[in-house]
Amino acid sequence: MARQSQTNRKARSLEQAEPEAVWRMLGLAARAGRVVIGAEGAAKAVRRQKAQLVILAADAANDTAQKAKRLCRRAGVPFRQFGTKNEIGHWTGHTARAIVAVLDDGFGRRLTTLIDQIIEPAGPNRQTDDVNTTLGG
Repeated sequence: MARQSQTNRKARSLEQAEPEAVWRMLGLAARAGRVVIGAEGAAKAVRRQKAQLVILAADAANDTAQKAKRLCRRAGVPFRQFGTKNEIGHWTGHTARAIVAVLDDGFGRRLTTLIDQIIEPAGPNRQTDDVNTTLGG
């Protein structure tokens, strides 16, 4: 019975990620020292080609969001809009932060996959330029 339950959990996790899975993965990346928190640090990581993914809070200032999107597009860095400043700060061990850059390719790919699994059910109007919005957390 326990084995079937474990199999069902794995199947569900492959079908549909939950926002908390994103936060746990981001927290793990932060504890591993594989993220840069904040707009200035993230921008520097993107310009230096170190960032594998940039996550922007949905409640970030419009000017901050536009600058981050533009910088990521120019550098070819995947970008996702997800969660709130408080959630990003909480799960990375800081106060509220609008932007986090993920430096590790493995963490970046996994976080992108998890976020996309959450965003996909939100509807067919997903943006296709690596800028996505979701309900967050």
